[in-house]
Amino acid sequence: MGSAVAASQPPPPSGNLKQDELKRVAAHRVVEFVEPGMTLALGTGSTAAHAWDRLANLIRTGAFPGVADVPTSLKTEAHAARVGTPLLPLEVAASASGAGGIRLSIDGADEVDPDLNLVNGRGGSLLREKMVEGAGERFVVIVDESKLVPRLGCTGIVPVEVIPFSAPHALGLIRKVFDGVPGFHARLRTVPAAKGDGSDASFLTDNGNYIVEMFFEDGIRGDLRDISDRMLRITGVVEHGMFLGMATTVIVAKKNDTVAVINKKQSEFMFDSIPAYLLEKFKIWKDRMLSTVLLLGLDAKMAEAPFRLLAVMELCSAHVQKLAQILSHITKIAKEFNAADPRLFID
Repeated sequence: MGSAVAASQPPPPSGNLKQDELKRVAAHRVVEFVEPGMTLALGTGSTAAHAWDRLANLIRTGAFPGVADVPTSLKTEAHAARVGTPLLPLEVAASASGAGGIRLSIDGADEVDPDLNLVNGRGGSLLREKMVEGAGERFVVIVDESKLVPRLGCTGIVPVEVIPFSAPHALGLIRKVFDGVPGFHARLRTVPAAKGDGSDASFLTDNGNYIVEMFFEDGIRGDLRDISDRMLRITGVVEHGMFLGMATTVIVAKKNDTVAVINKKQSEFMFDSIPAYLLEKFKIWKDRMLSTVLLLGLDAKMAEAPFRLLAVMELCSAHVQKLAQILSHITKIAKEFNAADPRLFID
């Protein structure tokens, strides 16, 4: 980090800090990960806003020439415009190769479990946050210690974004996923209606969708990835607020005036450089392929193809720009499936 940044560091905190001050301390620490010329993805919420403001001040002083930001919500886009940070749309940043892509994503979190899985998007920006932050090479999360939980869903809602069409039907299917779980309940989020007559209206996300709020008495128990897959299989569900395997570093501001930096174990980076939303959809596709292969009684060699795809992803774990190679391999193996049996057509 340059001398201009070092010279403008905030004074060290002292005394017992309140929650907003803890957020500010953690947000200021994240600046250490930023380098000149980086394209950043900055999240939505009060903690991320502290990071926005800090970075904007440093950009104005010339500490980070060439830095640009990709917003994760309309609210964040408006905040960035107010503080004067340069903006890029996701499609431009994600299409850039090499160092031109999103190098670093920064956001707060509603919850962080011991494996650095997150609940995020309680404010309703989960889809854009997951798309943008999942497209980056590294994802640094900034929280105060109240966000650390033994299990996801311990301290409040886990949001799910659904399309408005027949949203109560999607709500019913979501409830079935957790049928029999003690203390679970779910509802569609509402807000006071604009006409001010005391009635309620459906909450709308930036994408014009609805939010289902899931509540758990003692957090989510079980295989989180399996639960994620089951949720994403529901027609009408767009995305959920469990950010699994995405965070690479978590910065925790503690009440005793210390800051902890927790890095994911290197062995856990196997799939993390591949956008999480793509990996989740790939795993659903892989399971469907394998089931069909076994059902049709095809050659056992063909049944190994989905796992060969996973091996390809492992080889590319450190290079997001090699995603095109992954897709090429997927296309090649899909053609093998189609040649093996015309009843199994993979688009």
